[in-house]
Amino acid sequence: MAASKPAAKVATRGAASRKPKSASPFKSRADEDAYFIALSAKVQESGLAGVRSSRRLLRKRGKSTRENMGNERDVFEWRRYGHWSSSAQKARFAAFALWRLHDKSRLDEAIRECDYPSGDASLAVTEAFDRESAVAMELIIKAVIANRLIAARANPVQAGVPATHDIPTLWVEAGLPALGREDQYRLLLFKSKLTWSGRYPTPRTVKAWEDESREFDKLEDPPAEPGKIAFRKPITTGWREFDRLYQIAARQVWPRARPTSKP
Repeated sequence: MAASKPAAKVATRGAASRKPKSASPFKSRADEDAYFIALSAKVQESGLAGVRSSRRLLRKRGKSTRENMGNERDVFEWRRYGHWSSSAQKARFAAFALWRLHDKSRLDEAIRECDYPSGDASLAVTEAFDRESAVAMELIIKAVIANRLIAARANPVQAGVPATHDIPTLWVEAGLPALGREDQYRLLLFKSKLTWSGRYPTPRTVKAWEDESREFDKLEDPPAEPGKIAFRKPITTGWREFDRLYQIAARQVWPRARPTSKP
């Protein structure tokens, strides 16, 4: 009997050390779902600050840090849906600021302040605008897809926004309106900027180069023909063309999105 006393003490000590689990701060699963859907909108506006404030909220409701880890995981997953539209807005603004630098007086001032040593500063600004407008286009289309996933109450662990820079494919997947030939060409240009031409001298492989060239050739007017010279109207992708396409997607995220801005 004496040998059993230590075990009894251990068992008693263990039982005494257990604390009842905290009750969930949510009254029902529906309340919990509604909370995280609202949180995704909050994160959309405030980024990581929204995640931090959600931790404070749950702690006020009696959740310990360890017990809150599961909820934070949910917050992290919902963030996969929540950040696209706010990031798109920031990228669009940056593209607008870059486009305004095409004004000679603004560009000359920037050259002086930056002490830009040599080269064509206007080309540098154009290339930067092309990259940032392509980023904004990808983000706003992904925001449309994310909103549809939220509306469908999709599980963010199982269904996420596609991890791709293929803007023409994303446009179709988002259910956005069919575009004419020139706008399809512009979407392909955005894709090219994101996948390689905005950063690297060539695509990764010769095959990728040839595949892209064939995609562009299909959208040329008149179409490319071996042994013939074709005179084509240039397809421009400045602020007006970019923002017109951006607003088509933006109106799916914010139904009252304002008309295209004209700098």
